[in-house]
Amino acid sequence: MLTRLVFGLVVLCLWASSVFAQSQTEPEYLSAAQLRAAITAPSGQPQPGLLFKRMGERGNYNYWIVRRDSTGQVERHADWTDVFVVQAGKGSLLYGGQLKGGRENNPGETLGGEIIGGTRQSLATNDMMIIPAGMPHQVWVEPGQSIVYVIIKVKRQPATEMK
Repeated sequence: MLTRLVFGLVVLCLWASSVFAQSQTEPEYLSAAQLRAAITAPSGQPQPGLLFKRMGERGNYNYWIVRRDSTGQVERHADWTDVFVVQAGKGSLLYGGQLKGGRENNPGETLGGEIIGGTRQSLATNDMMIIPAGMPHQVWVEPGQSIVYVIIKVKRQPATEMK
């Protein structure tokens, strides 16, 4: 019985690793309808006015669909660059400046506080904004408005020596 269980677990692990490896090298298409459906049935709602779903992960990046109906918390990611691509609605992104306050909720990940001396950029459908790793940022949404965006989070790669 134990031998069958171990064999079954090994087969399951080999199958799962082959599926994961295939998903890393295969193209992936996500339609606008799939993205809309993903935020209609969210997997979590950590704060009011925020719906999101992780759509996938590939090596050093992952991608999400997000809908905000209210202003979010300040965020700073030491090792992740955020690429925002607006799908619908409008809002703005406050970025740069100095982060005052906040708390580290995971190593290298700070949430909360406020941005002092940042720059505000308006965002609307089809706009794209890139926030480099280590830069504080905050999505702002005016009352009664909403913004839907795809965010691609790219992990900072270790510096390599150029020869």
